[in-house]
Amino acid sequence: MSLFSRYIKHPSAASTGISDLFDETQPFGAGRHTVILANNSQQMAATNALRPLVHHPGVLAFYRPPDTGTPDTTPPGPQPANMVWNYSPKAGGCGLYLGTHFIHSIGTNIYPKLALKFRAKVTATFTIGWCLVMVPVSPSGAFVRHPVTGSVDALMNGTVTSTAWQQQTPTPVALTAGAGNAWSIGSKTLTPVGGTSSASPTESGAVGLTSFYFGAYNTSGALGNPASIAGITLYLLAP
Repeated sequence: MSLFSRYIKHPSAASTGISDLFDETQPFGAGRHTVILANNSQQMAATNALRPLVHHPGVLAFYRPPDTGTPDTTPPGPQPANMVWNYSPKAGGCGLYLGTHFIHSIGTNIYPKLALKFRAKVTATFTIGWCLVMVPVSPSGAFVRHPVTGSVDALMNGTVTSTAWQQQTPTPVALTAGAGNAWSIGSKTLTPVGGTSSASPTESGAVGLTSFYFGAYNTSGALGNPASIAGITLYLLAP
């Protein structure tokens, strides 16, 4: 991270006078200028990697129950296999593909934290079970756009029983890199070669590439006892 943890404004350099930061007569000349530039470059690099990934309006009045019966609400909680991914919001389901996104490191092997927030409510006596699933894109794989049904290591989940809109802010998770690590992002090689060429120029490089899915069920299973989730925001925070 940067030395001062913020961007430091400084005057535009001039060749003479007080704005000449390299003038030998300035008490903190070149050294001060170097520290400011180093701090600002690190701060901008870190800030550039932090951003919202997706804003989704959510799904109102969904009612589909768990796909594999009523799962235990105690840990590990709702799982991807419990979600009804094949029903659209119009058919009472809440299975959302939140896109495939680039995730950049901050320095060497330092990655942002992943954060999620949304609002939810459900008819009295019933429960919403929800989960966010991260699916890394393999180095040679295509962009992933299919429902998630198996067990995964990268999973946020929880339940909601509130009958009024309630903000949900699960604990952010630290993203990592490398196979076998929890919340490990995918890696895909990009090359400056068009078409179907098999050439692998030295300018090629690997980028973090990962897909996200959000699913939810409503234990009521009835249109007359709906649940709603709104304002889904997925974003990256400083590590």
